[in-house]
Amino acid sequence: MRLSNAQRIRLSVLVAALVATVVASVYPTDQDSTDVAVTASRDANTASSFSINAPREVQVAPKGDEVRDPFASRKWVAPPAPPPVASPAPARIDIPVPQPALPPPIPVMPYRYSGRLADGADVVLYLSRADQIFAVREGDLIEGQYKVMSIEDRRVRLQHLASGELQSLALPATEN
Repeated sequence: MRLSNAQRIRLSVLVAALVATVVASVYPTDQDSTDVAVTASRDANTASSFSINAPREVQVAPKGDEVRDPFASRKWVAPPAPPPVASPAPARIDIPVPQPALPPPIPVMPYRYSGRLADGADVVLYLSRADQIFAVREGDLIEGQYKVMSIEDRRVRLQHLASGELQSLALPATEN
């Protein structure tokens, strides 16, 4: 089987990457162990010597298989809890109290007197608005907006239903 130049280059790059991975796994480098050189003598009378660049805390590298054991027990100290932060007092928000809605304004009396028909105690009044004429008695509704409350000799009392206000319409004097 013959390999082309592109395949040879690809294969050599893959082999080089494999070799670099194997070398890196066999010879791990530990930055902390290169900064501090700890030497302990076997003699109790001889003191240990440290390098000049030693940090304040000296950690001695574990011996033998402990370095390569990823499942070895390790002690981790939880960081101290952050100090409580004083929260600012909540801002006071004044919510405006809604004012009661004003009743709709009472419209101007839209009806005009057009005539009257009196048949004994029963009185029919004719009121007009624009080009419409309405025949009404006491208690009748006019266009669903006004209710005829009373019909008297000199006036008629109407109640505006939306506002509940009473309005009067003057009537001409009747001839007897």
